[in-house]
Amino acid sequence: MDATEIGLWGVPLAILGGAIRVSTPFIFVSLGEAITERSGRINLGLEGTLVFGAMTAYA
Repeated sequence: MDATEIGLWGVPLAILGGAIRVSTPFIFVSLGEAITERSGRINLGLEGTLVFGAMTAYA
């Protein structure tokens, strides 16, 4: 098989890999919220905290 040929599954696998790579921070936030809710606390601002942390890390 030639290295330049991606085959039939190349593009769908690349899309799936990109989706997993981009959604990883949100998966971690969701897991953290699940653990927090099991302790009896509710934090509704997790996505905002995630975005604020990303903005401060970029600056």
